[in-house]
Amino acid sequence: MAEKGWIAVQRKIQTSFVWTNPFVLKLWLLCLFKASHNGNRFLFNGTEVRVDRGQFVTGRVALAKEYNEGVTSGQQVSPTSLNRWLNKFRKLGMLDIKSTTKYSVVTVINYDLYQPSGQQVDSSWSSSEHQVDTIKNANNAKKDKNTTTTTTDPFDFYQQNGFGMISGFIGEDMNGWLDDFKQAGASAQEASAIIVKSLQIAVERGKTNWGYAKAILKDWDQHGLHSIEAIDAAQAKHNANRQSRKSSSKSSPDVYRNHNFTDEDAKW
Repeated sequence: MAEKGWIAVQRKIQTSFVWTNPFVLKLWLLCLFKASHNGNRFLFNGTEVRVDRGQFVTGRVALAKEYNEGVTSGQQVSPTSLNRWLNKFRKLGMLDIKSTTKYSVVTVINYDLYQPSGQQVDSSWSSSEHQVDTIKNANNAKKDKNTTTTTTDPFDFYQQNGFGMISGFIGEDMNGWLDDFKQAGASAQEASAIIVKSLQIAVERGKTNWGYAKAILKDWDQHGLHSIEAIDAAQAKHNANRQSRKSSSKSSPDVYRNHNFTDEDAKW
């Protein structure tokens, strides 16, 4: 049974692929509604299942029944289509799915973005809460549109900072890099931070495309930089060497005056 209360849906959803298809959007919202707020334990198909915060348990038939409840037969969506969309959510890093022969446990990634810890789970919403939210919205509107949005989630950062919508290919590629850095020893949190850092550097250089950020990741990987600490240390060393070269160039000819620099000349 779905929990009572409400979730937060950010306006950035309008830049996501789910916004382009009302049926996909409905499935995503259903996942958010079904996710447990505090964790729970219950029976599913005769099996006791425990879910943690941000998780829910379901199956192909059960999910289709809930999704299509009250919908005319001509507008209902098949379990196969729902399963295909769920797998796309997983590939894009929106969900994690662990399946058994009897059920699947679905985890909403970054669930705290939709239901912050300590948020009052109540269907009522006082006028004072509405006023606070209105003030926040007004203040957000006053922010500089060119300000880089900070987030620890690479998929959110990508969509919030001018890279555009995340296609299936880019989502899979980004997940691949997350796995690569985790296999190299980074934690899941640090792997995400590394991807975000590469995207942030791309934004700072006016190169808001995945190819540029991926080139940075490739350079870090080739140099064995698999942690934020190692990357920052290498960047500090690079900056110090560059400053040293600038100082020495004051008394030496500028051999690069006529050189046309490319992105490859500036790894950082």
